[in-house]
Parts: sequence; structure tokens; C-alpha cells
Amino acid sequence: MRFGGKIMITIEQAKLYCRIDNDDEDELIKNLISAADSYIKTACGDYDKDSPKAELCQRILINHWYENRAATGSTKGLKYSLDNLLIQIRYGNEDSEKNENKSVQ
Repeated sequence: MRFGGKIMITIEQAKLYCRIDNDDEDELIKNLISAADSYIKTACGDYDKDSPKAELCQRILINHWYENRAATGSTKGLKYSLDNLLIQIRYGNEDSEKNENKSVQ
């Protein structure tokens, strides 16, 4: 597990997920990547940035913020998905679960 300074996804990965094929908004995407990392860290504390759940959470946040720049809009579906992912990131430890399963066998 790695915690701390690593940001999970690259700008290229974020642009691919958001279906952006130009470089016009690279600075915005970089800021959204940092904001998503900060959002998850605030919600969960230090977290495993190699976790697929954390990576998905970051991608969802970046795409949502990129697509919804207005101050208004619906976040009902987003809130449900994010809340569940954040709970699993905060309280779930995939490595511990794997190790527990090995010790039971």
C-alpha cells in the first residue's frame, strides 16, 4: 500500500475517461485530479491510492466536475455512487481481507 503524495491517475487517463481528445483544458484537468485526490483524502483520511475503488472514485469525480461546471444540477446518482465508494475506501481494507482469507485456509 502506498499513501501520501502519489496521485492515482495521470492526465492522460483522466482525459480518456472524460473522452477529451485535445490539450486545450489540460490545466483544468490537472486541477480536477488534485481536487479529487483532496476530496477523497478529506472524506477518508489517508487511503490506498492503488485501490481500484479509489481510482474509480477519482475518475467519477473528475468526470462529474468536468461535465457539470455550472453551480446547479442534479447529483443524486453521483452522491449515491460516491457515498458507497467512499465508505468502502474509508473502512474497507482489501489487503487485510486477502490476508484474512489466506490465514483461514
